[in-house]
Amino acid sequence: MAATAQERIVGKCSSCAIVAALNVYLFDELDFHGNFWDYSDPVNSFLDQMITRRVGLPILLSVLYLEIGWRLHLPVVGLALPGHFLVRYVDQQNGDLYIQSRKIVVAGGM
Repeated sequence: MAATAQERIVGKCSSCAIVAALNVYLFDELDFHGNFWDYSDPVNSFLDQMITRRVGLPILLSVLYLEIGWRLHLPVVGLALPGHFLVRYVDQQNGDLYIQSRKIVVAGGM
């Protein structure tokens, strides 16, 4: 997945373009998503099952995003909030990006 993701971000210079390309790859092309219809299903908690089924808990989707980002040497870190876990793309020049599934939130100058 990381090798294919690398192909998707080649030539992208801005953090927004990189994150958008990763989101399209993971959430649109590969169709990873949260299990909205049966959130409490124990299978949602197993990383191998989430990768196989392309569905799981949001925190596992974040772990996958982080692992791919780290393999691509991107400045991504996990961010634990009460009741949520997000991925933060650190961009000191333009403001950090916060990724939760398909959503991207831009924060100025953090």
